[in-house]
Amino acid sequence: MGKGCQFWKQHLHAVKLWETWVGVTIVAELIGIGAIAALTLNLGQVDNTATNTLLLSIGIAEGLILGVAQWWILRRYVRHAVRWIFATTIGTLLAWALGVPISFLLVVMYGSHILGSLNPIALLRGILLLGAGVGIIVGYCQWLVIQAETSYRSQWWVIASAIAWALGLALAYLLSNLTIGFQTSITIALIGAAMGAVVGGITGLALIWMMNSHLRS
Repeated sequence: MGKGCQFWKQHLHAVKLWETWVGVTIVAELIGIGAIAALTLNLGQVDNTATNTLLLSIGIAEGLILGVAQWWILRRYVRHAVRWIFATTIGTLLAWALGVPISFLLVVMYGSHILGSLNPIALLRGILLLGAGVGIIVGYCQWLVIQAETSYRSQWWVIASAIAWALGLALAYLLSNLTIGFQTSITIALIGAAMGAVVGGITGLALIWMMNSHLRS
């Protein structure tokens, strides 16, 4: 009986952790996507030097918001969890510096007009690859923090991150096309929430699976 109660207690704790992880990731993406959309719309009003600086600033802001949101949960389970903030910020900044999310944003914001003649299947495949690129870069930086805590299954974090970001960006693209004609604020909210749910849901499952022994307290 005691073992049974402990079993259910651990699983309920894991479910609660997953729900919280998804929730904070959704909030972070809502804020991040909103900031990105607002700043990207103004890129044409500044020169190239200022544009590059602005884009890198967007990358830092997005990574910082996501890193802090997820750190708020990890601090209970991971020693030196503050490193997660730096890892996520650096990973996002690297992805932006390589132009991966920028390409995606241009597709989402202008694809229906500029890229409408392209094969939608080929375009979706390209977005999946872009998302996987983001996930690999960000996931690797985060993995450096996780593997210091547990080597058990930690290599799967990068794979889970790649899958999560690929599907998250693909869903964002599909929603951007389905919500044509909606108010910009509604579109941004839907995209941010959807991305956060997908990225948070997949990486949350991976986190619980990898750090099972840390989640018993």
